[in-house]
Parts: sequence; structure tokens; C-alpha cells
Amino acid sequence: MSTTSDGFIGRGREIGQVLTLLLRRARLITLLGAGGIGKTALAAEAVARYRASTGATVHWVGLARLQAGADESAVLDEIAQVVLEADAAEACTTRQAVVNALEQANPTGHGPETILVLDNCEHVAAAAGQVIADVLAAVGSVCVLATSRRPIGWVDEHRVAVPPLSCADAVELFRRRALLAGKPLPESDYEESVAAICRRLHNHPLYLRLAAARLVRQPLATILSDLATEPEADRRLAWTTSATIGVDARHHGVGDAIGWSYRLCSDVERLLFERMSVFAAGYDIDNRSVTPESGVELEAVEQVCADQEGRPGGGLTRDTVEEVLHGLADQSLVTVHWSPTVVRYSLVESLRVYARQRLRERGSDEITNVTESYVRYYRSRVAGVAAGWCGPDGAAMLQWAQQAWPNIRTAVELAAAEPDTAEVGLEMCALLFESRIAYLKGGFRATKLMTERALHVCGARPTPLRQRTIAKLALMAVYAGELDNAEELLGRCVLDAAADMPPARWQDSPHLDLGLSAAAEFAWGNLLLSGRDARAGMVFQRAAAKFTAAGAAGPAIQAALVAT
Repeated sequence: MSTTSDGFIGRGREIGQVLTLLLRRARLITLLGAGGIGKTALAAEAVARYRASTGATVHWVGLARLQAGADESAVLDEIAQVVLEADAAEACTTRQAVVNALEQANPTGHGPETILVLDNCEHVAAAAGQVIADVLAAVGSVCVLATSRRPIGWVDEHRVAVPPLSCADAVELFRRRALLAGKPLPESDYEESVAAICRRLHNHPLYLRLAAARLVRQPLATILSDLATEPEADRRLAWTTSATIGVDARHHGVGDAIGWSYRLCSDVERLLFERMSVFAAGYDIDNRSVTPESGVELEAVEQVCADQEGRPGGGLTRDTVEEVLHGLADQSLVTVHWSPTVVRYSLVESLRVYARQRLRERGSDEITNVTESYVRYYRSRVAGVAAGWCGPDGAAMLQWAQQAWPNIRTAVELAAAEPDTAEVGLEMCALLFESRIAYLKGGFRATKLMTERALHVCGARPTPLRQRTIAKLALMAVYAGELDNAEELLGRCVLDAAADMPPARWQDSPHLDLGLSAAAEFAWGNLLLSGRDARAGMVFQRAAAKFTAAGAAGPAIQAALVAT
């Protein structure tokens, strides 16, 4: 049985689930979760509490040392070593001897009389599943409590998901591990730096222990800096424990814990897992339901991660993505976020970093292809919102955009970072303004910064897209009360648009059409309106006409309404 020096922390809800199932005489309970998430500790705590109150017999069998794919006889041998007296199997088969030993009933009459704990089943799931089915069929008084990164698959299996710790419990675990490392920290550090480390490690117990252990050789600020914003700069996979005794080999480091599950995947599962690293990391710590940042819809995974026509593939078609995705979820490599109306999927940040590393090993073409698919998908969706936000489906579109904001923002930043695709990023910035997405979820400042970066990469060459986007920045400046900045930006639009030199004081000529785009006219009208200038109406009328000519019905209506 695995134990830790920091005691048992949190997990009240999961403990309650397990104890309730035991009292209801459930036959198979499987604790499911990622490597190092605390399944073994939870099982140990649950059976200890149950045994203390009922006197039930508990047999703890660890399967971690078996080779992946070991057969039923190997699993039975491990069980026999725990449950049998010496030489008990001499007169019968190992299976029958195990059954005979488990049939020795505890006379309490409360719940299961014997609990057989099978710890770490994922790598021998098929064999363990068959042994479990045989034991449950032969022994009516036994309950099997399994821990695994994937379900056993028995028909009446009760699955108990083991999530990350709550934020408060994660901070407490870090505090205890810091004390164990001989590096107690002041309370102020827990309020900011430690809380930030816990969030970046998605409150995962094993990763928190590894982070706290680094206090022996690194200050807190360095540990936090290792957890970079982008997977390529993140260093958490290099973290390892300095302990050499009492540590499972699979838990020596973050990469070891994830790699154990990764190696159990099929080739196509690995490919989908790696390609999903292009999406923003998913978070769902204290709230078990879907939050606005929790994952992406199935359509996004299919469109972005499936093999693309005309490019080398890996056998991952759009028709097979859902099945493969569910396989990854069953192996605790993909997080599933449920609500009454939608299911979304994500990789937590540590898994995303690992998957990105594996994707890089496939070569630059693979990264380029999946990145292009990702940008193309979100550019198309944002364009759809820009075209239809004021229509009958507008509310649903904006709701989607609010949920998808982390990925929309990532797609814009990816496109705007390279000269070859910067115009795509710039176009997406303009669409964010036009679709009202920029005004959701505190995206105003982020969109402004992304637009300025994209303009810098695109250069100063006058283009309709450049004027359209600068006009959006000018409008934002008006809304923010930065009128001098708005005037400077509109002056750039005038210089870009005019075939001849404009009047020295273009601001004094709102009656003239200086060749500005509809967006620039609309921003100019708002600038005049902010100063209560009656001439704003004629500028708004010109903007409405230009929007109408461009087929932009929503903005045209808005400009016409303001003009009146």
C-alpha cells in the first residue's frame, strides 16, 4: 500500500462516494484518474475508514510491477501472494485457492465482508478485468476496489473519477511538502506565488510534490518561471525527484507519470493526443461543471486534428476522431467537461506540454499542418460570428465565442507571429472588433495588444485591411476616452486612404469623403460625437452607406441609428 509523508488532504466528496458504494455492497468500484493524481492514497484512506467502522477484511494487491499486457495467470499470481497462506494452493489451482481464501466471510453483516484492492490496473486492464469478473462471479461477499487510469470494463462497474485537488487543498499540500523539504515559506508566498504554481500545475498532487521538492535547490520564483506560458519554453518535464527509496518509478518525474499512459496508447491515439496540444490548455479545478474556459467542442477537434486532404496522414479521419478521443479520455489523457447540453474536451497544461514535445519529434511539417488547420478553423468561426452576430443566431454565436476565447486568442497570436501569416492574424483582429467578440470576457485590452503586434509584423504598406484594423483601434480609443490617440490613429487612416494630400486639418472637413473605409468613417463619427459635434451625423450617414455597399448589414444599421 502506498503512503505519503504529508498525510491525507481533502477528497471529502470522493471518500463519501466510495464509502457509500461499499455500504451498498457494490461489487466493483474503480477509482479513475491521471497518473499521480492520488488514486492509491484515496483507496487507502477509504478502505482504512471502512475497515475501522466495520471490521471488514482488506487484501491490498499492487499490480504495478507486472509487465504491460501481462496475462490472467500473472494477475492471479500477484493476488495469490497476498491472500493465500503458505502452500494453500498445493491441492488446487491458483484460481480456486484464491476463491477459497476470499470466501472466508467477515461475520459483521455490514456491506462487503471482504475487500480486494487491485492497485494500478491500467497496463494489465484486459487480464485484470477477466480475473475480476471470475472472482466476482465465484465469491458473492467480495468487493473489488480497483485503481486505474482507464476503466476495467465490467458490466456493473462503478466509476469514481479522482479529480485534481481543490485550490485550498493544493496550497496546503505544497505547504506541507515545503516543510518536509526543510524550506518553510512565509504566509505571503502562499497567497501569490504558491497559489500561482498550484494553478499552473492544475492542482495535481504528484506535480506539486515535485515542485515543492525543488525548493531544496531553487527559490520559489525560479520554480514558477519554469512553468512558461508556451509549451516550448516550459521546463516542468525536466523535474524529477531526488528521492531514491520508496518512490514508484512511474512517479520519478512529470514526464514519467505521463509517459506511462502515453506508451499504453495506440498509434492513432498518440497522434490525436499530440495534435490536441495546439488547443489552449483546459482548466476545471474547483468547478466540476463546464466553465467558459473548459475545453473545445468535438467539431473543433475533428476539423483541426483529423488528417487534412492533400497532406500526409496518420490514419486519423474525421469519422474516427470521436472514438479515438473517447479512448484517450478513458485513459485519463483527455479531460471531459460535461454540461446538460454540451460535452467539451481538453488537455490540462502538463499533458499539453508533454504532447507538444512529442509532436515536435514528428517534425516541423506536422506542427505546421496542425497549426494551419487550427488558425483556419478559428478564423472561419470568427468570420461567421462577424457576419451573423446581429441575426437570429447571434446570441448563440457570442456564447460560443465567449467559451472559445482562449483558443481564438491563441489562434490570432499564432497567425500574427509570422510574416507569412500576419495578415491572417490582422484580419482576425478586425473580425474580433466587428463581431463584438473583442468586447467580451475582458478581451478589449488583449485584442488591442494583438492588433498592434500584427500591424507591426505586417509593416507600414497601406492596404484596405490595414486601414480597416487601424480604424477599429481608433474606435476602441474613443470608447476608452483616449481621444488624442484616436485622432492620431484616424490620421494614419487618412494618410493611407487619400490619393491626393488631404486638407491640412482633415478633422475640420467631415463633409468631405476622404476615401476612408466604412470602419474609419464610423470611428470618426464616434470621435466627433464624443465632443458633441453636430457634424457627426453626416459622417455616420457616410459610414452607413459604405457598410451597406460592403454588405455589412449589422454595422450599417448601427451607423444609421446613431446618425439619426
